[in-house]
Formats: sequence, C-alpha cells, structure tokens
Amino acid sequence: MPGDQEPVLRPTAFASRPPRTGLARPMGAFRFERRSLITGKTHPQTLPELLDPEVDPSGNVSNFEIAWDFQDGPTVWDEIVSDRAGIWRYGSLLPVTSESAKVTLGEGQTPLLRLRSGAEVTGHTDVYVKNESMNPTWSHKDRLAAAGVSKALELGANGVAVASTGNHAAATAAYAARAGLPCYVFTTESMPIPMKALIQSFGALVVSAADFETRSSAMERSVREFGWWPIGNVVYPPAGSNCYGIEGYKTIAFELFEQFDESVPEVVVVPSAYGDMTFGIYKGFRDLMDLGLIAHLPRIVAVEPFGSLLESLEQGAEFPVTSSHVRPTAAFSTAAPTSTYQALVALRESDGTAVAVRDEEAILRAQQDLASMDGLFVEAASATPIPAVRELRKQNWLEDDDRVVCILTSSGLKEPFTLSSRLGPIPRIDSTDPNHVRAVILDSYGRDCAQAHE
Repeated sequence: MPGDQEPVLRPTAFASRPPRTGLARPMGAFRFERRSLITGKTHPQTLPELLDPEVDPSGNVSNFEIAWDFQDGPTVWDEIVSDRAGIWRYGSLLPVTSESAKVTLGEGQTPLLRLRSGAEVTGHTDVYVKNESMNPTWSHKDRLAAAGVSKALELGANGVAVASTGNHAAATAAYAARAGLPCYVFTTESMPIPMKALIQSFGALVVSAADFETRSSAMERSVREFGWWPIGNVVYPPAGSNCYGIEGYKTIAFELFEQFDESVPEVVVVPSAYGDMTFGIYKGFRDLMDLGLIAHLPRIVAVEPFGSLLESLEQGAEFPVTSSHVRPTAAFSTAAPTSTYQALVALRESDGTAVAVRDEEAILRAQQDLASMDGLFVEAASATPIPAVRELRKQNWLEDDDRVVCILTSSGLKEPFTLSSRLGPIPRIDSTDPNHVRAVILDSYGRDCAQAHE
C-alpha cells in the first residue's frame, strides 16, 4: 500500500473503462425486490407499503432490505461497473432502473487516506480514513439522498420528506432541488445555525417542532396524508431510513474494493445511530461476496456515543435495546438512544462488534487530533472511530496486521462551535518586529519558530 503521504485514491482507481463487449446481459439487468429482514417475505415497491415497517408478534420493528438476484449476470468487475462518475458508476447494483431518474451532484469517489498519526492516536499501525466530508453537501448522507431521491423521481412521488436537524436534511434538500421535487423538512429548535442556513438555501420547506416526538409524529402523519416519499426513518422505535436510499451506502464498499486493488480491508469502523450506513456498507460487501468477487466479509464495527448496539450484543438481545447511558454529547449526529435491527444484522453477520465512546474528552481530542495531525476537520461524531480503534486494541480484538478503515462522515464546518470553544483566543501581535512575533508564538503556543522543524 502507499506510504503515509500518498492518498490511496490512485488515478486509475475510478478510471473510465474501455467499451465492453460480450456482456452476459445488459447493464442494470440484475433483478431486485423489497424483502423483510425478519421473515424474508417480499413486499411491493410502492409508496403506501414503504411507510410501515415489518413488525414481529412481540411488537419489534425492522426495516426492509433490497434483495438482489445475481444469477445469470456478469461476475467480472469490469463488466459490472460503468464509466459514469459518482455512485451511478455502480448503477447496475443500485435499485433505480430509469436513466432519466438518476439524480447526481457528483457524490462518491471520496478519497481514502492512510492516517499519518494512526499509531500515535489509535495504537494501531495500519489505519485508513475514508473522507466522506468531500461529498457535495459535505457528508456521507449524499449517497443515501442520491439513491433515495432518484427512486422517488422514478416512482412519480410528489415530494420528499425527512425529519432531521442536520446532515440528512441538508442532503435530502440538495438532491430534491436537483431533481426538481419539493422537499419537506421537519426539525427542532436545536438545529445548528450553519445547518439551518444550508437547508433553507436549498429551497426546502422547513418546519420546526418543540421536541423530537412532535417532529417525528408530524412527519409520519403528513407523509401518509400527502403521499410524500420519506427519505429518512418514519416510525419510532426506529426501523431505519428508506431502504432504497440505504442502497446508496453500498457504494462505499464498492469504492473500498477498488481502492484496495480489488480486495477488502479486514475491519471497517462506522459512526452509527440508526445503522443506515452500517447496514449499507455491510450490504455492499455482501453483494461483492455474492458475486464471487471477495472471499470474506470485512468485520463491521459500529461506534455510538451511548451504546444501544453494544448493550444489545452484550445482552444477546435479538432486537436493539434502549441504552442506559443517554446524556448530552458532542457527537449529536449519532446520538440515538435506540438503534435498529438492521444494524445488529450487519454486525452479527460480519462477525463485527460495537463500541460505545462515552468519554466526551476522548471524542473532542480525536476531533482535534485529526485536524492538527492529519489536516482533516470533521464533526465530532465523525471522530468517534479513532477512540474506538484504540479501545479495540486494548481489548485485543484487532490483529496486528489488520487493515482498518474508519469512515469520516461529515465536515466540522457544520458544527464549528464544538471545537472552537476548546481552542482559545488567537493571540494578538502589536508590532511588525519578527522577534516580537517569535515571542508571542513562543508564549502562546510553546514553540520557538526560529528553530528548525524536526
């Protein structure tokens, strides 16, 4: 693999392919259906049925998944991918068949970097980060929104809706604007100012509720009444986001497969709330295995600030339990007291695990370390994989030669106040004299700028 300074995004990794000949069947001809994760039964792909999650006899809820039939199709990677940019490079493995419905803002194909500070900040040598803040609205949610909004356009929805205070709403609003669809956002008064400006700038029709319960209930009732296409979770306890949108996250797995020279890392560490991306990445790797392109699944690790998934695994619970460690946290993007069945499926079937990062100082220190030591300014929730890897090393869960990929989900510019409050004021200079500048820097930062950097 490349050295510390070289991105693992080779110029040829996502290069245009030469014209293909002799395909076993046309591109996009893989069959798919919407299927229950609990029972395996298939369900219609129309809007009314999408709103109601699967419920078992005990009242536990689950999301659906998109199940694929890869029989009789191409199994050579060069015959599966296209020369398109973004997630639609993998269009034959995504559940939108109409070319005219495929909405894009250039999402995907994000860089993979080896952490220069990996051993120092995690205790593990071979640590990589996939920087999802490089997407058009600066977060991983663009992949979900691209797939989910495209499916809404294909099925003729008269609008899309989401309940969110941040990344999910911003991505949905942007892709709805690109698709020419109305976007309805249900939020709360705690929405950060940068997110408010971003979402409203995209033309979304935003309403605010006093609390999360009112927000969620209002969106569910409105979606049912007006026939909007929900991009996010609709019910509580949560089941997960739109299952067609979740398919967009598979492209992270596909890109990693290409970035690792058509192989896969041993471990992928994912910040997780309702487990949409956790499940989507797992599904992408499972597709690759079903296609015969890889021999094993990477182990998926979900990182949470509270610990619903960790406590569920520890208790051997089939369905997620509500965490007993709910509190205010800087990692508010993943602050879900209760996770989802789909996330547990991903962890169990990949022989993975969950880590609860409840130490606020560890989260904020990781956020600052990524910025100051590797030039990666991400939101607090995005930084939680760093202390998680450190914890996995302490538990001897990682092998010394495991290649570990941490997913960095979103830009720190969306919540600048969290870290800026720790950094202190900028010292003032009152003279143009270089020795005065040197003295101020030495006094404020403890570094003598006249000495050579080692």
